[in-house]
Amino acid sequence: MEKTRTFHFASPIPPLALLPVGIVAVFLAVRFYRHERALVPGRTGAVLAVLRASLPVILLLAAWLLVADPAPGHFPPTYFTALLYVHTLLGKIYLGLLLAAVGVSGLVWLRRSPRGARRLAGLPSDEALDELAYRFAAFAFVFDSLMLIAGAVWAQDAWGRYWAWDPLETWAFLSWLALAATLHARASLRVSPRVHALLLAGAFALAFLTFFGVPFVSTSPHKGAV
Repeated sequence: MEKTRTFHFASPIPPLALLPVGIVAVFLAVRFYRHERALVPGRTGAVLAVLRASLPVILLLAAWLLVADPAPGHFPPTYFTALLYVHTLLGKIYLGLLLAAVGVSGLVWLRRSPRGARRLAGLPSDEALDELAYRFAAFAFVFDSLMLIAGAVWAQDAWGRYWAWDPLETWAFLSWLALAATLHARASLRVSPRVHALLLAGAFALAFLTFFGVPFVSTSPHKGAV
């Protein structure tokens, strides 16, 4: 019988906790820096507004932590490689950048209301926010592509194949296509900032489902994993 080892990456606690903790840490750092250094509010106001716009995702992950099973899972020896850390780190950076893009683009919709227009009046124009969101999304696409490449190299080394269209690989590829289509729509079709914001939200929703949905629905999201 193939031996397995206990590994805390198999528990939902680490991935659920890391993203909200990281975002809150950045939020507090920006607040402190602006207060201590007396920076021009407009230079950090956009960052704070983006982090506030990301609060629903933070609260969702925090609520999930309350019901998540903290017990570690069991992975086979093929998971004990440096590629595990490279693959997962690239994925976390990708998801964080995409969340930042959604937060920036979401400001365009938030200030459509009278209250939002007043509170966000000091922020850059919709076009400037849209450009910033596009850059965040472009960097997210780079890290998403690197994550898929690292995963394919790891799969070849562990299971003798680069790709097998298992549940997680299929959804990861769909997420990659969704983000690629969003970037193409922004760069080539010149969609409006509001439409771009909706496309980014859809791409993030699909990525979120891939990261936090598929692994907990399928008992073996990767073929050969267990």
